[in-house]
Amino acid sequence: MFHQNLLDLLKAREPGIWITTSEEKEVMIAVKNAIDTVEEYENVYTWSLTEGINRLTTENNTIHYEQIEGPSLQKLDAMLKESNNSDLPQSRVWILKDYHLAMSNPMAIRSIRDVKECPTGRYTPIIIISPSNEVPLELQKTFKVLNYDTPSEEDIFELLNLWTNSKDITLQSREQTNIAKRLFGFTRSEILSMLNLSFIKYGTINLEIVNEKKIEIINESGVLDYKVPSASLDNVGGNHKFKEWIDVVEACMTEDAREYGIPAPKGYLSVGIPGTSKSFSAEALAGKWEMPFIKLNMAKITSRYAGETERNMYKALNLVRSCAPCVLLIDEVEKALGGYKSSNSSDSGAIARAFGSVLEFLNDNDNGVFVVMTSNDVSQLPPELTRAGRLDAIWFFGLPTKEERKQILDIHLRKANKSVEDDVLEEMAKSMEKYTGAEIELVVKSSLRRAYLEKIKTGEDKGITPEILQAASEEVVPVAVSSREQIAALENWAKNRALYANGANKEKKTRLVNVPKIEVGPGGPRREFVKVIDHNS
Repeated sequence: MFHQNLLDLLKAREPGIWITTSEEKEVMIAVKNAIDTVEEYENVYTWSLTEGINRLTTENNTIHYEQIEGPSLQKLDAMLKESNNSDLPQSRVWILKDYHLAMSNPMAIRSIRDVKECPTGRYTPIIIISPSNEVPLELQKTFKVLNYDTPSEEDIFELLNLWTNSKDITLQSREQTNIAKRLFGFTRSEILSMLNLSFIKYGTINLEIVNEKKIEIINESGVLDYKVPSASLDNVGGNHKFKEWIDVVEACMTEDAREYGIPAPKGYLSVGIPGTSKSFSAEALAGKWEMPFIKLNMAKITSRYAGETERNMYKALNLVRSCAPCVLLIDEVEKALGGYKSSNSSDSGAIARAFGSVLEFLNDNDNGVFVVMTSNDVSQLPPELTRAGRLDAIWFFGLPTKEERKQILDIHLRKANKSVEDDVLEEMAKSMEKYTGAEIELVVKSSLRRAYLEKIKTGEDKGITPEILQAASEEVVPVAVSSREQIAALENWAKNRALYANGANKEKKTRLVNVPKIEVGPGGPRREFVKVIDHNS
């Protein structure tokens, strides 16, 4: 695809082509191969701040350089103008490496404009190869931006065929498809490096080499967090409707499902009260499916430098694609992308463009990346994110029911190798009506500390008693109490907009109840009753 796009631009006689990539060596070969198919070009010249001006030739996919001049911009300017001479028998092509670094000097921009705006000049294609896609304002009408992406699945199939033939290795069709998908997102040089290393160590293709490389690249990227999941859905109490849905999604992740006509699952948005296992469920899914668990860290992606936020997002999403199949978590997405509306005035549109990259990724996501987004404040979510087709579902994680509280309490007690009688579990579950799963876990941890201190004092281990559990629960102020207005607004939003993870009836009956209100006036305290909506009827 890149080869054809580049050829089209050259044949259309575009004055300038700006190639955005970090794979300079690969791009140089790809550009030279494309240029060699066009007869009107005489020579290819390159320039860089360190190597100066070189005439470029290739032989057996190896690039050779013949130095002509040093790196000064004056020498480059002179040769560009010489190349612009209409009396030359053939056109010359110029490849300028990392030229964006020289553009702090006005002469670097003016030299190109002089060549391109000369009415009698010869067509001289100027190709800039840079990791930055920020074309200076003065040159934006001169250059077409072309991204050098990692190879497509078709390209990988072709590369894999060539490699296996050279090593006399035979792969079954399904095996080849699986390997090609695992290699998606890597550059050609990285793919060949991994295949060669695997062949040396194992005499065949071992996907563990690929997995190790993915972890290495993610850790080096600085924009993603990689974790080997240790949790499973068995560690998540309640939410039975959500778990049933996950079973359906899992059944639809196979190649057989694709052949049946079912599109690949995209993921879901989970909204709800903090501490209701929204983020933990994402990790539990990765554990259930034995997939890498990757977290997008927006704090590492945003940057004050021009163009850096967009580049970081582009890099992160490409890395995520390379890790498929995997589970990607974008936690508290409203904090990550909530400022996109004011982005044009606050950061020259950097967040808005990064948000656009995420939307494009969600639209085109059919490579096995299961995206989980969480949100505690739906009022900050842009409507583009929640429209149908971007994700498979919106789930509301609310306060656990009494049975779920009992189950959650039992899970955390068993994790600590402790147990209490069933009637104690029943009573505690009833008393912790407004508690989230995270708050119940906190009660168990506090109970463990109290039980341990009691053991130290008395020399006798009585375990976790009902009195200890009750005392520990009284130390916790539930978020449903401390932030009841926000919680009520969140629950109101979820009605008719989201699926309830615990299967609770979305059409809860509401009623007006009288609540006492005391006002102090000139005549002293006055007690009135005001009507408010009770959502818990």
